[in-house]
Amino acid sequence: MSVEVVLEVLKGSSVQTEYRYDQSESIIVGRQADCGIVLQEMTVSRYHCLLEIAPPSIMLQDFSSRNGTYLVRDGISAVPSDDRKVQNNALVPLTSGDTVFIGKDCALRVRVEEDAARHHCELCGAIFHDENADVEICGSCMENSQAVLQHYINRIEPARRRIDGPNIEGLQKIRMLGVGTSGEAWLMADPENGKLLVCKRLLQASVLSDRKKDRFLREACVVSQLTHPNVIKHYGSGEANGVPYILLEYCPGGSVTDYIRRNRALQGNRLDLKMATHIILEALDGLAYVHEAHVTSELSDGEIRTVQGIVHRDIKPDNIFLMDDSSHPEVKLADFGFAKAFETAGLTRYTAAGERAGTWDYTPRLQINNFRYAKPDVDVWAMAATYYYLLTGYPPKEKVYPESAVNNALNTRATPIQKRNPELPRRLAEVIDIALQEPEDRLIVQSAKELKRMIEAAL
Repeated sequence: MSVEVVLEVLKGSSVQTEYRYDQSESIIVGRQADCGIVLQEMTVSRYHCLLEIAPPSIMLQDFSSRNGTYLVRDGISAVPSDDRKVQNNALVPLTSGDTVFIGKDCALRVRVEEDAARHHCELCGAIFHDENADVEICGSCMENSQAVLQHYINRIEPARRRIDGPNIEGLQKIRMLGVGTSGEAWLMADPENGKLLVCKRLLQASVLSDRKKDRFLREACVVSQLTHPNVIKHYGSGEANGVPYILLEYCPGGSVTDYIRRNRALQGNRLDLKMATHIILEALDGLAYVHEAHVTSELSDGEIRTVQGIVHRDIKPDNIFLMDDSSHPEVKLADFGFAKAFETAGLTRYTAAGERAGTWDYTPRLQINNFRYAKPDVDVWAMAATYYYLLTGYPPKEKVYPESAVNNALNTRATPIQKRNPELPRRLAEVIDIALQEPEDRLIVQSAKELKRMIEAAL
């Protein structure tokens, strides 16, 4: 059975307009042209509220809007009074039949529609119609009985198996480096040559969504095609005991975040100008290569296309690594789990509609509102934001809305960097401030090479 969330404009200049969603979406409602639902009334804030849709569920979050968001559950005729006002930044569940007032001049009616004959196949994701279907599996997949059997075995398999590290032929386990909700990293050694490697593993692979598994495998696919001194090296990937893994270059210096943490007692929460600039210029070299590299990318119809250019979409201090603790370490750009070929933006099967990625402190407004079609300029903005943090110890935007990180990213401008660090050279401060401006349609600095030239010229 297929479920669709329908949002109908009941009040305002866009009255009778309908928006339909049959998959997960994050919809920003506001007056700004880059919102998912644009309402032109002046009582609507630029970025007024957020609707998190995962049919049949809908969650509402107000962005501390000037004229408020109101929830009415007893009909459109009810006047949105203060007792119906949604608390700023609180997440509120919506149900079919609810009316949401965006200010008092616009209103959206929520409907949840079910179609018993329309289905999403649990195996291949295809949409099929069958009024008498007993299971959410299409006819083509049902013909493969082994795949269907394995699918249901996976669904009832325990969520986590106890596995004492990866067992990969020819490699020796050293120690665990870190663990997350669905994965872990191990330090490995190749006894033949003494080389140290990092093994990233995806645990719970049998019970995770296909999208999470695709993202993990995509990182292996992307990194295996990149060869540059400032990009993390890929040494192979595969599966051991049913667990997918990627073998990557080991960076003894850890991430830039680790470096700052280790040296906080000596330098405070920021780096000196020379070290910060060295890190950023090398990382920009790696990013410029990534933006121009030729890679193969799989489209939603299975076509394999060779394209030019990868956009990273998660640039931040945690994803820039150092090879040692020296004053001029080799710098590596890492973690390509959210990367994609920007020439095929919107055509691949990897990014769900409305899906977000990145860390809000290092994510430009343009990427939040248009993640599926992100271009290299969002990475450049994130690199400028990272440089800002290295030089000041603070992300570019102050926590005006501490309860809502996405609200802060959407509605707050970057604080001029010399307010955070008055000792910075004026010309460099101007470059960073320019790179962090956020026009609606495109960002000021378009390429990694351009930002590097601007920084070098300023210094």
